[in-house]
Amino acid sequence: MKRSLVFTILLVINFCNKSVACYFYPYGEDIRFSVFNPDNFNFDGFRIYNYTSTYFYDENFTTRLNTITENDLMWYNHCKKSVAIEEIKEAIFEIDISEVNPKSKNKFIQYLYNQHDYQTINYLLFAKKAEELNPEQNDLWENNTDVKDKLRGKTIDDAFDKIKSVQNLIIKKRYYYQIFKLLSFNGDSKGTIKLYDAYIKSFKTNDFLDSWALFYRMQAEPNDTKMNYLAAQVFARGTDNKFDVKWYFNKNISIEKVLKFAKNEKEKANIQVLYSFRRLDYNLENIKKIYALDGKNRGLNFLLLREINKLEDWILTPTYTMYLPSLREDYWENSSGSRILNRVEVDRKYASKVLQFVNSVDMNAVEDPIFWKMSKSYLEFLTKDYSKSLATIKSFEPQIKDYKLKRQCAIVKALALTANQNKSDAKILKSIEKTVVDEYKKGNYSFLFGLAKELEILENKAAAAFLVSKITSQDHYGENSGFYWKSRSNKITLQDDFYYDWYGYVDAELSTLDLQKIIETINSLNTTQFNRWLVGNLQKERNKINDLMGIKYMREDNLKMAYNYFLKVDKNHYTNAPLFNENPFYKIKGYMNFDAKKSTANLTKAKVVATLMQLENRVNNANNKNRDRDYFLIANCYYNMSYYGNSWMMKRISRTEGRDSNYNDEKEYYCCKKAKSYYKKAFESSKSKKFKALSQYMMAKCQARENEHKVISKYEKYYYVDYHEVNRANNDAFARFINQYRDDYDAMTSNCEYFSIYFKSR
Repeated sequence: MKRSLVFTILLVINFCNKSVACYFYPYGEDIRFSVFNPDNFNFDGFRIYNYTSTYFYDENFTTRLNTITENDLMWYNHCKKSVAIEEIKEAIFEIDISEVNPKSKNKFIQYLYNQHDYQTINYLLFAKKAEELNPEQNDLWENNTDVKDKLRGKTIDDAFDKIKSVQNLIIKKRYYYQIFKLLSFNGDSKGTIKLYDAYIKSFKTNDFLDSWALFYRMQAEPNDTKMNYLAAQVFARGTDNKFDVKWYFNKNISIEKVLKFAKNEKEKANIQVLYSFRRLDYNLENIKKIYALDGKNRGLNFLLLREINKLEDWILTPTYTMYLPSLREDYWENSSGSRILNRVEVDRKYASKVLQFVNSVDMNAVEDPIFWKMSKSYLEFLTKDYSKSLATIKSFEPQIKDYKLKRQCAIVKALALTANQNKSDAKILKSIEKTVVDEYKKGNYSFLFGLAKELEILENKAAAAFLVSKITSQDHYGENSGFYWKSRSNKITLQDDFYYDWYGYVDAELSTLDLQKIIETINSLNTTQFNRWLVGNLQKERNKINDLMGIKYMREDNLKMAYNYFLKVDKNHYTNAPLFNENPFYKIKGYMNFDAKKSTANLTKAKVVATLMQLENRVNNANNKNRDRDYFLIANCYYNMSYYGNSWMMKRISRTEGRDSNYNDEKEYYCCKKAKSYYKKAFESSKSKKFKALSQYMMAKCQARENEHKVISKYEKYYYVDYHEVNRANNDAFARFINQYRDDYDAMTSNCEYFSIYFKSR
């Protein structure tokens, strides 16, 4: 059965991985924002239940090895703090039984032999031997279970014999731990209960070994309601056994029945903790109950931490990313920008209620008052009371001794200081520069992203872009990327509705004025070390930034400014060779070539704009005999700079089958209105019947593009589009032309060479 389950899981994982490879879309932890880091607080025993969009908190193997548990500290104290905990962990969990000898390279084992601590050495040998009796170590065909049951029974007898001779109290209790574990492997519930009753009579202690003893007692309990009661007491006491409690807790049993087993207020509080520790909705009322029963309960602090992490997700994830919170049941419902931000305000009101409760708490009646004050300051930030947040931090900041808490305090302080500025002069304050760089070096990119979004909200998008450039790559499948957000101005980039790099962000959100600030900054002499660090990435991207500025001016149809910036772009910047595969003045993408002799050799964006300006100057000359041709060439260029043309890169940084939206030139880019107006002028200026027909044909083509865009815009995604409807819209655009120019239409659609003939007929 176990093998079948594992095989099924592997199949599912394999299938999921292949599915992701087909199309990536961020969700869950990809979008959840959090800087109130549980790792900065002393809740190691609860870590597995930190708030997360995954089923359990994602804790990798390295993190587990680096986590210091009560067991580690007990061994550390056993050797009088003279051996590093890493060496102890290696000896206990990693090295083979054969390496427990006087020649071992492990420092902990060396210490034991040097101290002639044979009681401990014998215990280690016993524990490693007992580990071989774990049911998971059965052979492939599971045909030796009876043998192992007998071996466990013999090993249990050996453990009882050793308990009689061992003098060290902790080692004695460790043998009891091994017995409890072996009884559990054998499924001996009665034996476990009997042993536990004897154990608590012998030991009046309260360490993690006692918690494990209680865990095995809970595991053996036949009454489900009482098992919930025992599970609550284990959960409140233990550290590394909290995960296992999950599998024995029956949430369907009413809490009222379980509370009847409680002997005092503290045990009642423990039960309340267990019943609410995995809640994903508002949990304030349960937190209040626990505080009333036992203000010093460690679970109370953890539940407050979880509630704040929820509020981060409910308030900051939507505010910073424009996604719904990572844990909402209606994730796939309509999520318009206004709906998302309206919802944030509802959750912000709840944050005010949590803050009100924290303010009412007697700091002398809770464990770890600094944690509560830190929570208060962050809740004030979440409720936009930035001045109060800073005042709260000032009141307790000098009392902080722990490095991690100092770091957490600095993060909240930096966010509050940034958000507390006026829009007119918001910037990265000098007082937070050290925190910004320190957190960047530690890989805390969430913090920098949060600062960037606060600055964006305060309309300093240039500073925001510099921060975004420090923390994102240009490949959302790459290892260095990890932030995904939607546009606050509701812009959509091609087939994706999210952004993940500085280039896309600057393209979507920054105006030419914002981008000019970036250009001025990267071209200036940055006198401070912080400024040199901040602008370093974008200083290396001058060509890309100048090109983007040219693109933005092209969207505004400001040809002169676009030309100036395109001219600054190094000719080697564009990786495509040549950049233009077709001449934008003489060929319409695909098949309409008006003059095959016109090449694209040495054609650059600057040259295209220069030619376009020259043509516009020429058509303004009433004495120009070729105005119809020049109007037509201008129209061709504008058509080719649209989504449908061969020179879309004049107005966009990329192109796919999907379409962007809400850019300032959207109608022009998809509807070809300017091209149509110039084709009309070409028609009106010409005396050639064939050239007039060609101009009318191109006007109909532009109208078809406009009709097509209207149809496609009705659909949420391009792959939902009914292309039969698109074809009908296109046919409608050509209907009038066909009625007036039937023979010309037949000629042009039967042989593409006719386009050149009609063009040269004038």
